[in-house]
Amino acid sequence: MNYRLGVFGFFAHPALTAESEHNSSGNYALLDQIASLEWVQQNIAVFGGDPDRVVIFGQSAGSVDVCLLMASPLARGLFDGVIGQSSGCFNRGSAPLSQAQVAGLQRATRMGIEGMGPDAAAGLRSLATADLYTGMGGGGGPIVDGWVIPKPAWEIFVAREHNDVPVIVGSMANEMKSLGAGTPEVPRATLESTIRANWDVQAEPLLAAYAELIGESTKSARQMLDTDARFTWQARTWARAVEATGGDAYVYYFSQPNPVFRLYVPEQAELESYPGGERGMGAFHSGDLAYVFGTVDLVGVGWTDWDRELSDIINSYWVNFARTGDPNGEGLPQWPLSRATSDVVMEFGEVAAATAHPRRKQLDIFDEARPAPRGVR
Repeated sequence: MNYRLGVFGFFAHPALTAESEHNSSGNYALLDQIASLEWVQQNIAVFGGDPDRVVIFGQSAGSVDVCLLMASPLARGLFDGVIGQSSGCFNRGSAPLSQAQVAGLQRATRMGIEGMGPDAAAGLRSLATADLYTGMGGGGGPIVDGWVIPKPAWEIFVAREHNDVPVIVGSMANEMKSLGAGTPEVPRATLESTIRANWDVQAEPLLAAYAELIGESTKSARQMLDTDARFTWQARTWARAVEATGGDAYVYYFSQPNPVFRLYVPEQAELESYPGGERGMGAFHSGDLAYVFGTVDLVGVGWTDWDRELSDIINSYWVNFARTGDPNGEGLPQWPLSRATSDVVMEFGEVAAATAHPRRKQLDIFDEARPAPRGVR
């Protein structure tokens, strides 16, 4: 579904909070999504759909959204399964309302609007759409507002207060190869100093785990470390939170290098000159979308028969999960439930097969560096 973004989706301000019977402002994007799901519940049967078999899924920011909807009490009963592709809500990154309101006051001041009362709200509403966007900027994100998101999402999961539905969660092997394409190559000592500054007592284990890659390229090492910390760890932690509360979780790890999409370099007709060739970014962020939606051959270049077969396999898993809450089905490789003790994932790579998590060693270090609350691990 469509939903508002940036300042229109996540702008919090004391004047808007004061108007709210819920003492909240800022999570309008999530409220848009909840309103859409309420519409589905009320109307989908007319279109031949089943309101008891609604599965929501999202990629990147959309994956954060569906994770938050799984945590939100306002979304209870509106869906029966969740698929999260390449992100989640376990990094504790959502701002508290107080912090979001401070940012909102600063943005309003840039537009010449002062104060926290009704006059400020009226002044904000008098601004033209273009002025709001250009004057305040397009940023903003989810807020722990006490209503839509009552408390940090990980606390909601640990307390078993989340919407208890099965999940598929996963990530790409090279998320930051594209997202972090501008990462500079720096001296080894500079990267090591940065890791020590950011990771405290776990810095040395991380330096050891990424030592070989650091020796080859500090740029590649930083991209892989950020991929593991920001995406792969999120997926496994989400699955473990669901498992710890008795739910069903299926984890994937997508390692098949994707042909470079025109989405990233639209000015190149064939993309053959991209560094490293047409698959030079590996399994990059959003590279899974053509497989999921069955649009291989419509975007990018250089698709193979295996890409097409893998797309069919992934299509089937996603549809089976929507129908039954279980991705498995006839003719498909068996996808086992996620278990922290075995850490087996479905790898979408040169083959589609269940395997021990390829990044288990690194993710275990991140668990120690950012220990999840009791009940998640």
